[in-house]
Amino acid sequence: MPAASSSDEVRYQQAGVDESGTVETQNDENVQEVDVHEAGVLGTAVNMACNIMGGAVLVLPTAMDDASLIPGLVLVVGLGLMSLTTMIMLAHSAEKLKVYNYRALLSATTYPICGRLFEMALFLYTYGVLIEYGRVIADSIPDAARDFFKVTTGVLVHGWFWLLIACAPFVIFTSLPRLTHLKWTSIVGFITIFYIQIMIIMRYADGTYRDGRESYNAPDVKVASLSMNFFRAIPVLAVAFSCHYNVPFYYRELKVRTVQQFYKVLLVVHPALVTMYILTGLLGYLTFGSSGLASTTGNVVNAYRHNDVPVNIGRVGLFFHFCTAFPIVAIGCRNCLNGILFHSPDRSQATYIVESIILVSTSAVLAMVVPGIAFVVDIIGSLFGGYHRVLVWRCDCVYHPVSGLHSVEPAVP
Repeated sequence: MPAASSSDEVRYQQAGVDESGTVETQNDENVQEVDVHEAGVLGTAVNMACNIMGGAVLVLPTAMDDASLIPGLVLVVGLGLMSLTTMIMLAHSAEKLKVYNYRALLSATTYPICGRLFEMALFLYTYGVLIEYGRVIADSIPDAARDFFKVTTGVLVHGWFWLLIACAPFVIFTSLPRLTHLKWTSIVGFITIFYIQIMIIMRYADGTYRDGRESYNAPDVKVASLSMNFFRAIPVLAVAFSCHYNVPFYYRELKVRTVQQFYKVLLVVHPALVTMYILTGLLGYLTFGSSGLASTTGNVVNAYRHNDVPVNIGRVGLFFHFCTAFPIVAIGCRNCLNGILFHSPDRSQATYIVESIILVSTSAVLAMVVPGIAFVVDIIGSLFGGYHRVLVWRCDCVYHPVSGLHSVEPAVP
């Protein structure tokens, strides 16, 4: 293939990528090994599912209320397809350039300044998700504690106490160097959030909260009613499908690092994800309607009774889910922070520990200040939820190169 032009070489150097497409890292003997790939399809799929199915799942019924049923279903399917497409394009771009870093990938496919700016945006987005996760724990566990421990006062019924307890596993797991190290904890996280979704389906089916009414004919259920609230649902669903900041790292860690292998991961995750989102949003909304969801602050679990034992099991499960899901997002946040500060996501173990303590402690404090998860999801979704879907379309140059940038022969790892 033809050699790259001198201007393209400059862009590669500015992006932190050499001519072969390999990310340049600082020469530091304490920096963790970069090119480690030992993850299988199933382990990566579980990690990705736990990464995606976070706190935004709990806001889906409220998003359905904002959009109404039919437009809401169209949004779920449409944004799901867009999310799938952008993940595929990221994998193709990473394979083409042998770049497994979000910033360097965007820098190489656009301009260096874009990579730096959007890495800052990614840091703010993932940090916002950490705040959201902390808030879910603070909101959900006290109700279960009241029922299980039969208490109405004391530290057990305060959200800050349970969030403080969660900070210990947050720090421990966030200090791990690679996402693949979280595959076993991710299985626990996936099972617990899956239980919540099954519980929502079962509580709709048994009619416990519908008071004998046909939910689809209820006056507070909107079937197809467009209003300005429709636009509030978009950032929520954008957040619900987000894990793009970790896609290059998932791809890097695959044992068999090929696009075809990554397709297998997506084939396992994506159809199940969209199906569960549709069922959770639809049936959660039909169970309670607009009136039942009005006082939940966006968390559908808050709409269920405090003495509902299966729901309380799910509330406790949320604690374990976010103890495992938080580190996946936090590692992505940490990678962005290191990219901003050191121009490489790979640092020493001591650096990881210090960064973990800072990220966990500050996000926990902010989680206790914000009014609810809907508030956090609305903000991070509105500001950052869709930019990666738009920008990654620029990576179509992998398929249709318009400059000499991608005429460079990629290195063989």
